Amino acid sequence: MVASEAGTMTGPVIDLGDVRLRRDVEKLHRLGPRPLYHMLVELGCERSFRAAIEDSVARYARLDPAVVKALGADRFSEGGR
Repeated sequence: MVASEAGTMTGPVIDLGDVRLRRDVEKLHRLGPRPLYHMLVELGCERSFRAAIEDSVARYARLDPAVVKALGADRFSEGGR
């Protein structure tokens, strides 16, 4: 909690856009790899940076799933990224 100028206690600032994005990413992930693939292709074509997306996907695909899970990096944390 943080004290405001008025002396009242306020909680942490929540970025609702980020919360919405995380929720939508989780929903997209549950749909499986094909919808994710098509979303990335669409994004890459619209913005003309498909090569950058392909490089990022290849880099993330090299991550060891067991290490990601062991670090707790396979799920969003409640308060952060």
